[in-house]
Amino acid sequence: MPAKLSNLTKGNLEKCRTAAIAAVDSYNRPGPKFRTAIYVVLIVLAWQAFFHAYFYKQKQKPWYRSRVSPHKKGVRYVKVDGEPKHWELGKCLKEYFRDENPPERKNLEFLLGLRNKIEHRYLPQLDPTLYGECQAALLNLEDYLVSQFGDQYGLQDSLSVSLQFSRIRPDEQKSAIK
Repeated sequence: MPAKLSNLTKGNLEKCRTAAIAAVDSYNRPGPKFRTAIYVVLIVLAWQAFFHAYFYKQKQKPWYRSRVSPHKKGVRYVKVDGEPKHWELGKCLKEYFRDENPPERKNLEFLLGLRNKIEHRYLPQLDPTLYGECQAALLNLEDYLVSQFGDQYGLQDSLSVSLQFSRIRPDEQKSAIK
């Protein structure tokens, strides 16, 4: 029998799954030109929640520590609005992968950089050129969820293949599908 998960772990898994499903929903929704940007923001949030769940499962607090005076004992954490400040995705990647640089890490670092640009600057339309990166982030998340938490936390039962209205596909999308 698998170990019982804490409420913090379960809460972050729910956040992860909800954000991933919302990301796919926004990407597959016909019409909006900003859908890739919305997808990137939500999939980054989903991955961050996954890593928080993973660290909680490992009994590690994914929180920023504050500097403690050498004369005081104990651990202090940085707080925001009275709660511990959790690691952002970049810090989670450093802690999880350490010195390893697998393709999953590279994909997430790319999307994280893109997310930062989306949040802080204007970007032109991104949809045709990022299909492969978006698909990889989703498939990798599914693999990590299942490998770390079991089939019951996978996304496959919540997602379906989207229907398409056109037979015309950009070259980038055709190569990503292959």
